Amino acid sequence: MSRSIVRLQPMLFSLGLYLLLGAQPAVSSELEERIDRLEAELQQLREALGKQDGARSDGSGGGDDGTATSLPAQPQAPARTGSLSPIAFAGEARVSYYMGPEPFTSVAPDIAPTITGFQVLHNEIRLDPTQYGVVQQGILPRYRDHSRYRAVGLLVEGYMEIPQTGRHRFIVAPKPAREGGGSPVTNEMIVRLEVGEESVFNLHVSSWRNRDVSRELTAGRHPFRLWVASNSPGYGPAAIDSRLELGVIMPGRAERVPLSRIVFPPDQE
Repeated sequence: MSRSIVRLQPMLFSLGLYLLLGAQPAVSSELEERIDRLEAELQQLREALGKQDGARSDGSGGGDDGTATSLPAQPQAPARTGSLSPIAFAGEARVSYYMGPEPFTSVAPDIAPTITGFQVLHNEIRLDPTQYGVVQQGILPRYRDHSRYRAVGLLVEGYMEIPQTGRHRFIVAPKPAREGGGSPVTNEMIVRLEVGEESVFNLHVSSWRNRDVSRELTAGRHPFRLWVASNSPGYGPAAIDSRLELGVIMPGRAERVPLSRIVFPPDQE
């Protein structure tokens, strides 16, 4: 058996060399023919699907029970013209994103937001403009230019569902942008929450230490406004790198519920 394998080795080497040098044009030609046949079959399939769509749209097609059917209209994607999607769902809120050359205060600035609309809320709120559909223009990261965008802010509005009357503990976990390596340079963050007509908290922080604020709230659905701003000192880390986590511990419960689980958009009462 071993002698047969030894005799076959030169033959296999010769066959491989032939396929590599001599048979390559034939293989290429066959491959081109297969591609041509595939393109022709795809074209026939497109034409057949086009005829079926036309028959369904004019009512000439039929369903399984013999009745006429038609394809449902396809929704049009919303255009990016300075606003987010106009369709709202539970777990969303209206957000307005602001950018400016001067530090922001405890209230949203009296200027037009960079972008506004409904947005799904997540456990962590980021102040990066790309999270809200703001497109980066050009190659250089201009949103990190302190002279033009020293401050960024996010206004979140909607309704908050309070299932039970009692004392609620709000756990605020700010993460203002800061330099690494033990540098003291950090951003200032402003976090203000209003539920109904009551101000729940109004914090000005520069550290990552969690805050625990308790407030008595009544059961029901209440309008709320959450304002989160990040102010850069004019150098160091960019304001857009700041983040925030916000949750609430409800009466009789031990878990912290993210804000996203108890909010609804402002137009769905």
